[in-house]
Amino acid sequence: HKTGCARTEGYYKIPPEEKRKYVAYGIPGTSYATDKAPAPSSRASRAKRRELQSRMAEYQDVATDADILLYNPLKAREKELTIAKSKIHHYGLFALERIKANEFVIQYTGELIRQAVADLRERKYKAEGIDGSYMFRVGDDTIIDATKMGNNARLINHSCDPNCNAKILTIKGKKKIAIYAKRDIEFGEEITYDYKFPIDKHDKIPCHCGASNCRGSLN
Repeated sequence: HKTGCARTEGYYKIPPEEKRKYVAYGIPGTSYATDKAPAPSSRASRAKRRELQSRMAEYQDVATDADILLYNPLKAREKELTIAKSKIHHYGLFALERIKANEFVIQYTGELIRQAVADLRERKYKAEGIDGSYMFRVGDDTIIDATKMGNNARLINHSCDPNCNAKILTIKGKKKIAIYAKRDIEFGEEITYDYKFPIDKHDKIPCHCGASNCRGSLN
């Protein structure tokens, strides 16, 4: 407070950047919670990251028949997850229960659109001031847009040592994205997967995942 007393100043808006300084990271009371802030990333880097995310499905795994069989009965019970401040990037998705390896975690949902529509929306989102979009390519001309119609799965952050995999499934002729546990996940642990961006030697996007095997960049 400028005067040192909040009651003498009336109401004033606190910038989001200032609020973030006092928000704990992760789920309080767990070994994954911390007060340490993540390394800063520029607005341009964040926008570039989300722009590249629209292409990342080209580098994810294609589901097997066994994955599809596992997906169907478990779709009705996605794992208990919550949104919390992330050490990796802004906010992330965290486990509220223990998850075993190979279990279905959550579906990445959104609106199914074609490439031409995606191109138009990218320009529209930028004009609206949306800092990058949440598009996931599932085919040559098929994209899932989670920018305005998606679920919490769009908040899953990248890690060079992820605890989950993203797989493309075809259910009754429709492409779907399913997130599976790559290993056992503990309560309070952040859900992550490898974005597997194509290598770009000239325009690197810094990675702040903190993994011991961190590659230093997303691409």
